[in-house]
This record gives sequence, C-alpha cells and structure tokens, in this order.
Amino acid sequence: MKTMYGETDRTLDFISLKKEIIEETELYNRIYLATAYKNQVHGFYPLCVFINLKAYIVYPDRFIWVKEIEKNPNVVLNTYNKQYYGKAKILGDPYDEKFWRIQMRFRKKHKVSWDRCINVPRLVLIEVKINHVTIMDYQNDYVPYWKVKHLDLKKKEAFWHYIFEEFPYWHQLAEPIQEEREIEMQEITR
Repeated sequence: MKTMYGETDRTLDFISLKKEIIEETELYNRIYLATAYKNQVHGFYPLCVFINLKAYIVYPDRFIWVKEIEKNPNVVLNTYNKQYYGKAKILGDPYDEKFWRIQMRFRKKHKVSWDRCINVPRLVLIEVKINHVTIMDYQNDYVPYWKVKHLDLKKKEAFWHYIFEEFPYWHQLAEPIQEEREIEMQEITR
C-alpha cells in the first residue's frame, strides 16, 4: 500500500467498528434499498429492521423490487453516509409464526405501519445478509478527498483509505467540461 500524507497503517479494529455499525443500525426507521436486474436499477424506502448485520424488509410480492431480488439477490442499502452491500433472500410470509422474533422487532419499531400491513395482501419478508459496509467521512470540508472506512464481513477485516486514492483522476474530470463550456460560450457570443 502506498504512503499518503505519512500514513501507512490503514487497518482498523474490526470488532469495534462492527459494534459501532450495529448500534447505529438500531436507529434506522427506513433505509434506501437498491435492486438491479438487466441494467435497470430500482430503489425504494421500505420498512426495515436490523438484527445484528441482517436487515429485514416487508414488501408486497408483486412489486418490481421483489421480482428483481428473485433474479439478482445482490442489493445495496443506503443511508446518508453508509452503504450496506449484501445478498437478499425472500423468506416467506412475514406473519408466519416462525418469524415471531422479527415480527416483535417490527411491532416495536413500526407499530402503526406494522399493524396496517396485515391488511396488505401477499406480503413477503426479505432478509438481507450484509457482507460489506462502506462509510464515507464527510466531516472534512476543506480538502478534495474524504476518508472512507470499510468493514468486510467475509474477510473479517476493517480498513480505511482516502477516496482520492481510489479515484485519482476524479478532480480532473471537471476541467475538460469547463473548457468545452468556455468554447461554447465564445461561439454563442460571436
């Protein structure tokens, strides 16, 4: 790994970062879910509860998101500064007694919405097993890069890097666009 700004050790404490992320997930009422199939991406804000690093979502089985999960289980859950990458699986009827723990979690967190859901026909319970979390640190407003933390649950490791390192030419993308606009403006004013 190359040295940038004098820092070479990029490892983080896996257990403490995982604990911090799990504690924060308990606060989420809704989270943005993105699905993809055949070059089409769809997203929505479902009711969601987390149990450790598994997300549970309830949605009617006729919607496009459920159909896409059946065909491509790779999904992303997003919050303001976190992306949770994982594999989704349709478990079945959310009111089945075998999911009583999840039902209790939904009832505690989403009492009114959960009670209304019982009238919606053909609901399915979707489980998303998180395998990677990316955290963007937007606190640094004075430099053109952010620190990005990663929690890789498959490899059981945590590390960080600057986004500037991952996309070394991102700051140059605006320059040609600016030049093209200046040329267009010169042509218009002639």
